[in-house]
Amino acid sequence: MKADTKAIPPLPASPCIGACRLDARGTLCVGCRRTPEEIRAWPGADAAERERILAAVAARGRAAAAGEGET
Repeated sequence: MKADTKAIPPLPASPCIGACRLDARGTLCVGCRRTPEEIRAWPGADAAERERILAAVAARGRAAAAGEGET
């Protein structure tokens, strides 16, 4: 009898681009636009939490492109 071998989907990849430095306020990485809390949470985050972080990163990127706030 075969064991149930459902494929486990891969976790979303990190948005890190290797330009790790916090902005002047210390609130966002200038490379990936994650907060320090999001960066710390990433290694242990499940797929849903990683998707939430990626959505927040994307929203920050759109805001920066529109000229809203600092990056």
